[in-house]
Amino acid sequence: MRTRLTLPMKFANEKRALGVIRDNSLFTIGAQAVAVDDTGLGWRVIIDTSKTDAVCRYLSQSMLGVEWARSETP
Repeated sequence: MRTRLTLPMKFANEKRALGVIRDNSLFTIGAQAVAVDDTGLGWRVIIDTSKTDAVCRYLSQSMLGVEWARSETP
């Protein structure tokens, strides 16, 4: 079972979402920028992981005060 963590911010374009990933060193833990829908007008940062506890510890230390939304993925 995997967990999807979603940053609770929506970005206007992919470049801004990727900037947040880069600036917060999230590439190393598998962060991705994904389009909210087919229009390409909204982007989110997500992390799909099977190591939820370790990733959440990293996020709590690197992005203080940010609560990532969790959902289970098959």
